[in-house]
Parts: sequence; structure tokens; C-alpha cells
Amino acid sequence: MALRIMSAAVAAAALAAAPGAAASTPGETQRTTNSVCSEAFGSVQQLPAVTYGNRFMAAVGRADGFVAGCYGDFAVIRVLRAQGLTGTRWTWVSSQSGFGYTYSTYRDGSGRQVEIAILLGDREPGGWHAVDAVRAQGSRGDLSRYADRLLQAWRAGDAAAVRSLACPGAAAALLGSDAADRGWRPEAVRFDQGETWVEYADPAGTPLSFRLIPPAALAGTSHAVVQVLLP
Repeated sequence: MALRIMSAAVAAAALAAAPGAAASTPGETQRTTNSVCSEAFGSVQQLPAVTYGNRFMAAVGRADGFVAGCYGDFAVIRVLRAQGLTGTRWTWVSSQSGFGYTYSTYRDGSGRQVEIAILLGDREPGGWHAVDAVRAQGSRGDLSRYADRLLQAWRAGDAAAVRSLACPGAAAALLGSDAADRGWRPEAVRFDQGETWVEYADPAGTPLSFRLIPPAALAGTSHAVVQVLLP
């Protein structure tokens, strides 16, 4: 499952540089406030969406938590950080618009791909935090590894491990399904509309998705997977 629309065209272009700030790690423990961002950089309310996305991804690439935290939602940055996607150079690939958003796709030198959604209207004061959805492909980080543990337990028929990693409803759905042995392969990690999902597909392209609670998954605690979408 993609973001609201998936971009498809491929083009090569260098990222525009974002305004600088002291380097830090994206995804600190709290959200950067609109007033702090506006005091540092003024308003970006009318900034074109593609430029907006480029500035966000350039900050992610520099591991510049302050700038990234102004342009992007905290949960988006958390996904990128947890999947090991900060501190690398991102190149813009394509953009398209619809449903009140511009969707921009980026790739790094190893072929990993990130798609972000940039809100076009009704932005917060100063225009901040308009990057509010992300889909990351080709990365294996702490979020996807937790989901992988559940997938492996399900495929192995380890009911105890499934019940430990997933909440009761999700565990029951998995244990009651006969789809465990279908050659599931990793697809993406996605944050969209307030939810974080780890996505898989079988060789025919049939999807399987686990919704998890990021703080629980990152801490390695039990029952971090709270919902499954089975074929």
C-alpha cells in the first residue's frame, strides 16, 4: 500500500540546499514548535511544495534535526531515523500532486527510496510541519526488524512468540490464517494519517501489512504490533 498516490516517473536532479542550523539528530524527543521555526527562518507558508520537500530531505541527509523538525512531522522523522535513512545524500526523482498534497520521491546512492507527502494548503502557522507522511523502501531498520520477528515467528508456527509480539486481536488473526508460508518479502515502512505500517508482498504482489506502535517497537517491548491486514 502506497501513500495516497505513488509517484512513478524517474528523473535525476540534485537536492536544493536548505537553510542551515546547528547539526543534531532528526527525531528528538519532542516536536519543534511553529514559533521556534518561524523565529529562526521566518515563514514558509508560500514555499512551493517541491522546494519544501527538497529542504526537508536535505536536512534529513545532513542529520540536521532542527531544520528537519521544522519542515516535517515528528512521526515522519522518527520513521526515517529508525530505518537508518538519515545522514545520507538524497536526490530528487519525481513529484506529482493530488488530494491536496504534492508527493515527491527521492533516492540515495544505494538505491533506497523515500516518498514524502507535502501538504499544499491549510498549513500550520508559519507553514511548518507540512511533510506529514512518508513511505520508505529498501531499508531494514528497528521498525521493520520488529515486524520481521513477528513474520518469522508466524512462518515458524511459534504461537507463543506471535502472541508476545502482537496484541491479542492481531495474534489471533495471524494464527487463524493459512497464509504464513507464501514467500513474503519486505516492501516498505509507511507513516500515513497517524499510523505506522510495515508492508510485505508475496511473489504475486499480494500485500501483507502490520501496523505497529513505534515507541513500543523501538523499545522492543511486547505487543507492539496492534493490527494486521491479511490477504
